[in-house]
Amino acid sequence: MGLASAVIGHLYKIWKSKEITIKTKVMVYQVLVMPVLLYGAERWTMRKEDERRLLTMEMSCLRRMLGVTRLDRIKNEEIRKE
Repeated sequence: MGLASAVIGHLYKIWKSKEITIKTKVMVYQVLVMPVLLYGAERWTMRKEDERRLLTMEMSCLRRMLGVTRLDRIKNEEIRKE
């Protein structure tokens, strides 16, 4: 998860860019971030805590893509729809 966080951080300019569409940002996320995040996942023993951390990281990245903060108080379901 630490390496995936580093990838997300390096892509900061892409997430903040208004010229790049949400669809393109999602594709970048799926191609660059998800493989790093899930590398070796087939060998993991998935615990509830691990699942929660993965979902938290995913929502954090989606919020960055949309330029939404937790202070905006937008529900996770609404962010996933966008």
